[in-house]
Amino acid sequence: MKINFLKAGQLEEAHNNLNELYEQIKARAKLSEEVIFRTYSLIVEDILRSLNELNMNTNQLFGPNHNLFRELAAKETIHAIHQWTCGIVRKISEALQQQPKRNGYIEIVKAYMDQNYHLDLSVETISEQVNLHHAYLSRMFKQEVGKTLLEYLTVKRLEASKVLLRETDHTITEIAANIGYNNANSFIRFFKRYEGLTPGDYRKANG
Repeated sequence: MKINFLKAGQLEEAHNNLNELYEQIKARAKLSEEVIFRTYSLIVEDILRSLNELNMNTNQLFGPNHNLFRELAAKETIHAIHQWTCGIVRKISEALQQQPKRNGYIEIVKAYMDQNYHLDLSVETISEQVNLHHAYLSRMFKQEVGKTLLEYLTVKRLEASKVLLRETDHTITEIAANIGYNNANSFIRFFKRYEGLTPGDYRKANG
């Protein structure tokens, strides 16, 4: 009965999921209180995990001495539990609306990669630029751009290397270093995998 909760871009669906769960539980009158509590405890765990990925301060959302599990345990009816959980979702939704728009995050990380593709970048390093958890940013980026962060970075490096091959006399080793590869052989393998020919052959064909 566990539901996928608070995934990127699905906050509106969270209410529908909760309503469906509520109706399912009401229809199964023989469910024990323990099973119901365990089910909603899993939802609370998912909420806290998602808030961590979003880098949202739970103290600001719920108060300095909050304990969601204790609050859940204090609810005496399934209706009270349902209303409480929906209230949690509303608080998160309101807080998210005050954060920068998703496209703002995407443009920032794209600009960062465009300017720094020659560095040894990791998903974690890129995520730090917008202060988001790397898993959340990765999902958001894939949804908005259609590529993963590393796929976008790979294309950027490939296009930059092709320009250098066509328009400069830099050696293959120099070009490799200019796009973030310390090892020329790694760059050659990378280039051939995506272009179907070596950098040297590409330069000859486009010289």
